Order: sequence, then structure tokens, then C-alpha cells
Amino acid sequence: MAGFVAIWVFVLLLLSAATRRSGRATLSKTLGLAALGAGGWGLWDVRACFESRAVLPVVPVSTGACVIAAAAMIAAAAAAVFSLFLSASAQHADARTALCAFLVVLIAVSGLIHHVLTDYRARLWQPGLTAAAAPAASLPDRIGPARYRLSPLDEHPPPTVVAAGNGFVVRTGDQVTAYDGPTGALRWRAKDFGQCRLSAVEVVRRDHHDTTGIVVLFFDGAVVALDASSGAVVWRRQYSGRLIASSAAVDALGMTVNDDQPAPDNRTIVYSLAPANGAVRWRKAASCSNPTGAQATSGQLLFLCEGTPSVVDAHNGNAVDIPARNFHDFAAGSDVYLAWNYAGGSEGPDAGNTILVIDPNGRIVDQISGVYAMSKPDNGRLLLYDGRDSWALRDYYKRQSIPVSMHVVEHSRRFSELPTTWLKHRLAFFGPDELQPVLIIDPAALTIEPVSIERICPLRQTIRRLQALAGAVIADCGDNELVGLVPEGF
Repeated sequence: MAGFVAIWVFVLLLLSAATRRSGRATLSKTLGLAALGAGGWGLWDVRACFESRAVLPVVPVSTGACVIAAAAMIAAAAAAVFSLFLSASAQHADARTALCAFLVVLIAVSGLIHHVLTDYRARLWQPGLTAAAAPAASLPDRIGPARYRLSPLDEHPPPTVVAAGNGFVVRTGDQVTAYDGPTGALRWRAKDFGQCRLSAVEVVRRDHHDTTGIVVLFFDGAVVALDASSGAVVWRRQYSGRLIASSAAVDALGMTVNDDQPAPDNRTIVYSLAPANGAVRWRKAASCSNPTGAQATSGQLLFLCEGTPSVVDAHNGNAVDIPARNFHDFAAGSDVYLAWNYAGGSEGPDAGNTILVIDPNGRIVDQISGVYAMSKPDNGRLLLYDGRDSWALRDYYKRQSIPVSMHVVEHSRRFSELPTTWLKHRLAFFGPDELQPVLIIDPAALTIEPVSIERICPLRQTIRRLQALAGAVIADCGDNELVGLVPEGF
């Protein structure tokens, strides 16, 4: 819009000059005032380009048409002001004088804009450290000894660890750091965002063949995507409003934004972005005003509206009806969604306990009662526990449970979820007792393999979480210490 306004300002100035030469002074002044008014309106419209000034060092709007239009608008408005001043102060100014004045204004304004944009580009935010791109190691199928420790990561809340690239990224406050999985070596770091506050971090893959992924940094007003392997900037995008939640999966990246309009026009908007280039695939109003984001299966976005799952296709925005509206908890696995409603007490779950396994199309593929889900679903497999001492590995596509003969000591009134992680083909977990060995379940052979390794966590600390990633299994020991368990061969 600003570009068109700038063109009309120049047209009005030319008409004003032509009518003045023909002796119609009143019409000339009227056209000049119209040009001045259009210039003021155009400058006000350009203001929208720079409303979120805090994100300008993060997102290079100077490379877009918005700033080019702003430059044209500033030049046009300056020319209009100078033209009126000249016509009012120099009654006998000829066309040559007016043309020279116009060129002086145009050159001066253009030179100033060029200087400002050059200086701005020089100050554009870049990652503080990058690395040469490296292919990702494979997912391990066993747990090795502790090869490295990262401590202390003394930030509160505790650091967020996400698998990415040839290892993992750790978010601590307003800093994101990537480490190599097999060695624990520092690879790249993103920090010092100026006035921008880091709101969320997501890792998304472009497609199923993308083994390294993209690390997406969300700010209020800007999105920056980094290559997970090297840390280099892949794309940047600016938006208006305040980020509420984000969601990511394979070929699916989304965010919900409050558009900050005064009531009653205030809305919560869902955006779907293409992971490869950040282009907006679609935008639509959210089904509630304050959704929370969650991981989804491939090609879908998942948001929870007051606990109710809302799943949409990342490519076209079509909603998927998920039959889990009366369930308390909801999570995504590698291929299905899991919903559960636990009603049991300290003696274990009762028959009212229900677990639903739901495919990405919203169809219930399995329904299980009287047990707890002790792992995330992964490629047709799910670990179950009855709350007493019976374990089973569930094939939710065949709806069959195969007993697993093992005994894990319980130390709490209600059995909490074990720190589990799916390896390449097997399931690894620790019991709640810090002296318990690592247990590996092989679904193909239905064998239990205890793994004897050195004490991982410091005294009086237990493993809070296990995570398998490229070349290692990361154990979160609490007190912000991470331990890399790396088998031989990595």
C-alpha cells in the first residue's frame, strides 16, 4: 500500500507543478496539499513495518518490500513538503529550480536510508558460534558407560533437552546450545538476542529423510530457524502479536498467536509454517483463547484447548476429530496418539482405568483397561504395568499383550512413570530405586537384559529422564546435570 501511495504523491506533485505553470495557483496549492496529506497517510501506514522494533535485529525486514516501500514513502513525503515550501516562499521559481530541489531531496533522503540500512544489516543478529555440518549418527540400540558429564547447567527452570543434529540442544534461559551426542563436545550456540525474549524452542524435521532437523527459536514477534547440525540461520520470519504456544513434528511447524487487537476483536490465530523455508501454509482462528502446544505425529499440529486435544493437518488446516474429550492426559508417540484416564489408587488401577490408542486419522486402534502406560507408544509397541507387579508389552495394532517377566521395586504409594526411552529397536529404563540396574527389553526376543554400569548420578539423586539420540543416551540427573551414556562404536 505504501508503495502505491508514494507513486500517487509524485503524480500529485507533477500535476501541481503543471497547473501552477498554467496559472491556476489555487488548484496547484490544492493538489500540493493533497500530496502532503497522502504523504502523511503513507508514513503512518509505513509505521506498521517497524512496530516491533525489538525484533528488528533478529529478523532482517530491510531485505523485504516493506522497507523499500518505506524508503519511497519517506522520499515522497519529503518531496511534498519541500515542494510546498518552495511554492510558498519563492513565488517566481522556475521548473529548473523545482527540479533541482526535488533531486537534492531525493538524493539526500536516499543516501540517509542507504546508510541506515547498511548499518542495520551490519548489526543483524547471528549465532554466537557455528560448526561445520556433520551427518547424524544412528540411534544406539544399547546403553554404554558414562563418557561425559555436562554440569552444572545452573538455570531455573531446569534445562530443556531436545534431540537434534548429531546430538542434542539444551535450552538454558535465553540461550540455546548444541552438543555432539557421541562426544559431548560443544557444536554451536545461539544467545544474546538483545531485547528479544526467547519464548519457545522446537525441533522439526523437513521430511522423513531429514536426520539432522531444524531448531526453531520463537520470540514475541519473530521466528528464527537454525540448521540443527551447524547452527547457521536457515530462515527468519516476522509476525505481529504475542506467541501463546508452538507445536512441531515431521514436516509440521505451527504456532498460536494472540493478535493483540483491542476487545472484542482480539483473536487467537493458528499459523502453519513450512519447516524448509518458513512460508505460511495457512492461518485460522484457534478453537480456544489459550491453547497449549504439544508434540504431534508426522504432518500434524497438536494443541490442547483446556485439556481437549485439537489436531489439524499441517498442510491444509483440516481438523481431525480425536475421540478423547473426557480424558485427562494426552500425548503423541512416533505413529499414534495416546489418551488415558487413570482412576486407580495406591493398590493399582481399577477397571475404570482406560487407555486409548488413536491413529493420526482419529480412529481408535486399541483400548486397554486396568493398567498404566509406562512408556510412549513407538511403532506398535507400548509398555504396560498393572500397579502391582505385572508387566506386559502391548502390540496395539494386533491388540495383544505379551507378559514381561521382571520385578521392579516400588517405593511410592502410586507408581510414577519410569524414565524410559525407546532405542533403535529396544526399550531401556531405570526403576524408581536409584540402585536399580538399567533394564533393556527386546521386543523381538522378549528378553530382559540388565545392564551393569557405574553409578550415573551423584549421591541422593535419581535419573529424572532418559533420552536416546544420535550416538548416545542422555540421562538427566537433576540439579541440572546431564550424563552422556555412549556405547562402544560411537
